[in-house]
Amino acid sequence: RCQLLNAIDESELSRLLTGRSHCLQEKHDGRRLMVRKQGDDITGINRRGLVAAIPDAIREAFEHIPYDVLIDGEAVGETLHAFDLLEVKGNCFRHRRYIDRFSGLIMVIPPNLPALRWVSTSIDPNDKVEIYEELRATNREGVVFKEVDAPYSAGRPNSGGPQLKYKFVESASFIVTAR
Repeated sequence: RCQLLNAIDESELSRLLTGRSHCLQEKHDGRRLMVRKQGDDITGINRRGLVAAIPDAIREAFEHIPYDVLIDGEAVGETLHAFDLLEVKGNCFRHRRYIDRFSGLIMVIPPNLPALRWVSTSIDPNDKVEIYEELRATNREGVVFKEVDAPYSAGRPNSGGPQLKYKFVESASFIVTAR
């Protein structure tokens, strides 16, 4: 199972943007997807821990990784925006600090694969503020804050937690019953 985000309100933004305990990433609007590569088998895992379909382009991108991995990310169309590295060569990385897992992720993903990209991440407060303002001005979905020293914990905490999201827009799902 994957680690899920808790929403924050605007009152918490200043602390997260100006501090160094959390990094900032763009929140992508897609489908949560972990991808496990074991030998020649490449399997998608959804947010509930169930086997899920993978776009062919993402599957082909994982074929370029020369060893077994488990990567967590957000699938948007034919691209996996990867943001966490959970296993490499049979070794579990979940207990390691987020910033160390992310550094490993950058090293694992081969360059020039449009279907597999690591998510741009900023720790410096000046960079975080600049990126936040740019994402908001360009009508992106929102931002994610991740505690740089936190291990990976599956599920969603009751409140707070090491991974937080702030959405610029509200969203809802509806069932249309008549027209």
